[in-house]
Amino acid sequence: GPLLEGRVKEKQGDVDGAAKAYERAIDLGGQAAIGPLVSLLVHAHRDGELERIRKKTGIPPAQVEQLAALQALRTGDKTRAEQLAAQVVQGSPDALDVRLWQAEVLKALGKPDKAEETLRALTAAQPAEPGPWLQLLMLQVAQRRMDDAGQTADKIKASVKTERPELFWAQCYRAAEKFNEAEKSYKEALRKWPNEVSVRTAVVG
Repeated sequence: GPLLEGRVKEKQGDVDGAAKAYERAIDLGGQAAIGPLVSLLVHAHRDGELERIRKKTGIPPAQVEQLAALQALRTGDKTRAEQLAAQVVQGSPDALDVRLWQAEVLKALGKPDKAEETLRALTAAQPAEPGPWLQLLMLQVAQRRMDDAGQTADKIKASVKTERPELFWAQCYRAAEKFNEAEKSYKEALRKWPNEVSVRTAVVG
């Protein structure tokens, strides 16, 4: 009930009423109200209330800042979104998921160069992790920098550790449009795991 009330009041532009309703929902155990309340307070620039809610609910600071950054993105406040993303990273500088999230924010902000810089730093720090490499590869593919994407695929083959490496290499080469290398890796994957459904489906594709 209070959650629905909060949404209605927010639509009506009643920020105070919406905030109170969302907080009542949280008090009643409605964790689903945390996200809307945080977004509302960020949009209204009520940082003091945001900090009070954070302490009251025990939400990790990084989670609040991530929600705040996403809200800033939605409202077009690009400068604040970038600042909040940087604050999240400062709080967890070695967290892979946080750094990948920051790269996504930078891409959304129209700053692919900064996103690529972040991803390259991650691949250098954790060369065996597939996540940063995949993000870097897809960023280059999206920009149609296929030569760079091909070089990244080669580095992935040399560095990344996965359960089925040949299949992973094949998919990366395919994304980079290095089809000869992709076909070789697909065939090798099929030879190694002839009865694995995921491998056969990928090869058929």
